Order: sequence, then C-alpha cells, then structure tokens
Amino acid sequence: MAATHPAAHFAQIEALAPNAALANVAGVPALSLPVGLDAAGLPLGVQITARIGQDRLLLDIGGRLMPLLPRIVFPFPIAGHP
Repeated sequence: MAATHPAAHFAQIEALAPNAALANVAGVPALSLPVGLDAAGLPLGVQITARIGQDRLLLDIGGRLMPLLPRIVFPFPIAGHP
C-alpha cells in the first residue's frame, strides 16, 4: 500500500533504497555504481548526481567510469539478480 503522508512516503523510499532518498525526493538524476567490497564482504558503492534534466550526461559519466572500476562478483543474489 502506498504511503500518502509525506513523512511515511519518505520512510518507504529510505527503506527501499537507503541513502538514495534525498536524490529521489529532490527529483535529481542519480546513479549508484559498485566500487568494491568492505572487509566483511558487503558491497560498497558510490552515488553520483547531476542537475535536473542531465540524465544523459549522468549515464555517459557512469558508462565511462564502469570499465575503470573493479569487477565485483557477489557470492549471493542481490535484489533477485544472479
């Protein structure tokens, strides 16, 4: 069931995608990239944002960064993806 109160809606966004809620609420394009694993083997990522309307630029930057980042193989499925 969708939340109708702004605080409840924000809480749902934060629960679904922690740390992405501010970009979502602000309406700015954001892209998260995997950058490695911590000492416990948990994934680490970085989020980059762009100005409103600069989605294509953000995707281009992400596309240029991905080949430079280490390939991460997760030992378990994440969000239903193998």
